[in-house]
Amino acid sequence: MMQMNDCESNSQKDIYSFFREDELENLKVLKRVTPIFRVENIEFIPNLFEFLNNLPNLKAIVFIILKNVFDDQSVQSLFVGISQLNGDRLDNLEILAEGETLNSNLLQFTTQMNKFPNLTSFKMNLFNNQLGVSSNALVNNLQNFAHLKKLFLNFGFTGLSSVEIKSLGKVLRKLCFLEKLTVVTIDSNCQDIGSWFQFCQGIESLHNLRSLFLLMDRSNISHEVGAMIANSYKELVQLRKLKLWFRLNEIKTDTALLFVNAFQKLVNLQQLDLQLDHNLILDRLAFKIARLMIVSSYQTSTSLFMEGEAEDIGGTTEATLDKIDEILDNFGYDMRKNILQLIAYKKRISDQIQNSPCLQQLSILF
Repeated sequence: MMQMNDCESNSQKDIYSFFREDELENLKVLKRVTPIFRVENIEFIPNLFEFLNNLPNLKAIVFIILKNVFDDQSVQSLFVGISQLNGDRLDNLEILAEGETLNSNLLQFTTQMNKFPNLTSFKMNLFNNQLGVSSNALVNNLQNFAHLKKLFLNFGFTGLSSVEIKSLGKVLRKLCFLEKLTVVTIDSNCQDIGSWFQFCQGIESLHNLRSLFLLMDRSNISHEVGAMIANSYKELVQLRKLKLWFRLNEIKTDTALLFVNAFQKLVNLQQLDLQLDHNLILDRLAFKIARLMIVSSYQTSTSLFMEGEAEDIGGTTEATLDKIDEILDNFGYDMRKNILQLIAYKKRISDQIQNSPCLQQLSILF
């Protein structure tokens, strides 16, 4: 059910949701609205799109297509309806879909983006969808989005093959107005250097890009691929926000430092979120001790890594270091060596980050 207050309070909000046809009339009183459509009943669809085309000031729509609700014909009807919306007014469209019935329908829809000349933002969330042979064609059709400023692509757990990663790179070169890009792909397992090269070339060509978010968990990010990714964004001088999430990839120290070294090239960078795995972290206690040692030993790192926590085990720097040495002796030489390597690694990172004068927000997870 849709939850609404009186008209005065509604007019101050941007996002509303409704699930029943008899609630459509409520939208007419709203001056500014972003409906969220949780599509559950195919009989509801024809009247829905007829109503939307007559809705004043409609700028953005989010469609949520539930898993195992529609058959192929129902999904087809839905996308036909979307493609027949008044595209001259719409500037923000999001499709969040679950299930395995989207192959040909979603593919066909992406060929019709010229019907939305004013669309500046497109989000496509696909969860547990087996796109199969349509996946590469779908990626290629993204070139029809050449006028976009914001593009959000979540391929979920389907991953992207080497062919699709290569195609996406070629498509990005044609999105010359893009200011914000998000790509989410898990379990890609692409080992083809040439495909990654094309992908990184595509990112490097986005000279107007202000925000970049790459989430590529379990995607086989090798040192060579990491180097190409770092080189791809270090020349994006307009970049304000950078998020790199390469979790469960066993990122090594030398690879991670390539990412960090590229940060100092981004003179306008204001927000950084870097999440990597590190093979030197043996357990949580070792990680905690390492962070405490950084706080104690290197004042330049204090604001970045657990500020003030050193006082928990000693107070002064000398007392803290003595206490940590005592703890490390109980771990033995191998653990001590690993922790010290991790400390040296993070110290080098902190030195590099100091060279980013505009940095306002930092999040680093190893």
